[in-house]
This record gives sequence, structure tokens and C-alpha cells, in this order.
Amino acid sequence: MSQVSRNVLRKVEFDVVVNTAIFAAGDAMHTGIITLPNCLQGHNHSGSVVGLSIVDQSAQNSALSVLLFGALLTTTAPVVNNPLDLADAEADDSFLGHIPVVTGNYLSLADNSIATVSNIDVPVVTPATNGRDLFAIVVCGGTPTYAATTDLRIKMYIRQD
Repeated sequence: MSQVSRNVLRKVEFDVVVNTAIFAAGDAMHTGIITLPNCLQGHNHSGSVVGLSIVDQSAQNSALSVLLFGALLTTTAPVVNNPLDLADAEADDSFLGHIPVVTGNYLSLADNSIATVSNIDVPVVTPATNGRDLFAIVVCGGTPTYAATTDLRIKMYIRQD
């Protein structure tokens, strides 16, 4: 019996709780691991990230990377405005891929900016023991200074298998 793909697109939104001090390239943009609940609804616990959008209310247009993991990291603990130190074992076991956002992805508006990264195809899968959640860390690629801790929101689009 052949399997028919459901071809379902799921949107997952999350806030990156930044701080208002200047960042450096390589800094974690938040403290702790971001849990993306119920991202993978199919029976295979798999899919592909196909797009990403950002709303930057401070209009910093900073390059960044969204790192994706298939399991909750227990050794790596990102701290906002500190260089990310990803444990080797967790990189080997749980890292699925990263989505780079470059300054050219942004469109500057009157008092904010927006970015879109499309034509992404990052396969994501979680072990059956983990359920349907993905986990993320956002790493800075520039030197932005945000006006408020709530100024960065990311929307990720995942095609389900």
C-alpha cells in the first residue's frame, strides 16, 4: 500500500526575547532553548522547513541564524548576549540544520522592518520518544541594538510529511 503525503503546511510563531544591549556576531539572542510545540503533526514526526518570516520592530535588519534541533538540549544553555557554545555531543545527536537570514532579506519600513526567507528545504525529524516538538536557538550575525525585549518575532513554515 502506498503512502499519500498530506502536504500540510504548518505555521509556528515564536518571540525571541532579546535584550536592549548591543549584540555581537555569534551571540545567543535569547536565554534558554526555544521550544516549538507540535511542529510535526504527521505520523512520521518529519517534515521540511520551507520558509521563514521575521518582524523586527526596532528595524535593526540584523543577520541571524535559526538553529534547529530534534531534541531538547540538556548541556547547551544559551545566555542572551553571550557567545553560543554548542556542546559537541548535542551537535552530533540533535542538530537538524540552520536557516541563515542575511541583511538583504529585510525590507525597511517607516518604523520597523520585515524579512522573508523562502525556497528553504531543511529536513526536520524528531525521534518518536520526543513527540512532535522542535527546538531552536537564534544566533546573532551582526551588531543590533533592540529598543525593547519583544521586538523580534519569527514565523516558520513547515511542510509536514
